[in-house]
Amino acid sequence: MALNQVHNYSVWHQAGSDKAEIRLLLDSGSLATISNLPLTSANFILDLLRHEKPIYWDSVARLVYTSSWEPVGEGE
Repeated sequence: MALNQVHNYSVWHQAGSDKAEIRLLLDSGSLATISNLPLTSANFILDLLRHEKPIYWDSVARLVYTSSWEPVGEGE
């Protein structure tokens, strides 16, 4: 598992397209790019990036995830 914390992100979407790209700046100083995302998937990931902390990227499994359990109904 190549695990890194995400520090910053940017999103790219061309008007009229049904795909997006999210770029992640990792604690290692490297960039990870998640390309060719359907807009619903991109919106889900962006919601995590906006509202949760910390967020991690596993470059081997290509996973974005939180580090801990979240309480139900927290309302963030």
